[in-house]
Amino acid sequence: MLSSLGTRRARLLASALVVATLTAGCFTGQSHSGREIPLPASGLTREVYDLVNADRAAIGLPALTWDAQLGGLAQSWSETMASTGSFEHSDLDATLASPEFDGFRRLGENILVGSCNMTAAEMEKAWMNSPGHRANILGGFNAIGVGVVCSGGRVWATQSFGTA
Repeated sequence: MLSSLGTRRARLLASALVVATLTAGCFTGQSHSGREIPLPASGLTREVYDLVNADRAAIGLPALTWDAQLGGLAQSWSETMASTGSFEHSDLDATLASPEFDGFRRLGENILVGSCNMTAAEMEKAWMNSPGHRANILGGFNAIGVGVVCSGGRVWATQSFGTA
């Protein structure tokens, strides 16, 4: 008999497989402006995106739409943290006030640093085990972008959330 933790993991894995199966041939999404944009086809970025939506599906929440602008924001911030060695949140108020992000009413961000051999599942588990990060993943956002950089043996990852 599975323990409750084992049952939860089995359900999460099943949800992740469903999301992966449903999105396997579908590499487009929509931006906050409604135009079709490409999703990351593979790699850690795509895996993190799929795991976020599996976590949401596991509790009956709708999937977050991939947004290329948020993906660029997340990637840029991960690169900034990696190049400076500074682990801190970006200034989302300034980002939200910039004309480039006028299509968003609200932004959120999760950041992470770990070893380069960290898997997407380990990243998502770390975020889900943190109440604030979990709140962003399961909160009222409707779009996401993910950025991941491996530099100097460390992985720097950002999840950028938005509400259009």
